[in-house]
Amino acid sequence: MTSRQLCSFFYSDLGEGLFQCKKCGCKRKQASGSGYSNLLGHMGAKHAGYASEYAELQAATTTPTIDMFGLRDWK
Repeated sequence: MTSRQLCSFFYSDLGEGLFQCKKCGCKRKQASGSGYSNLLGHMGAKHAGYASEYAELQAATTTPTIDMFGLRDWK
């Protein structure tokens, strides 16, 4: 998982560098080109376990490609 994926999942982009945490509603400013450290810092300080929560949700909603297209080995 990337920082971008985590932030897209846990934050709403309000425009002009302002993001809102979907878990608590806190608004955070993120300077353009500065990465995601401010947003991820909030997640680490206020929402421990956020990365494992994201990974669990992704694993639960991911359908293997073979099942998605109905491809089977019919031996």
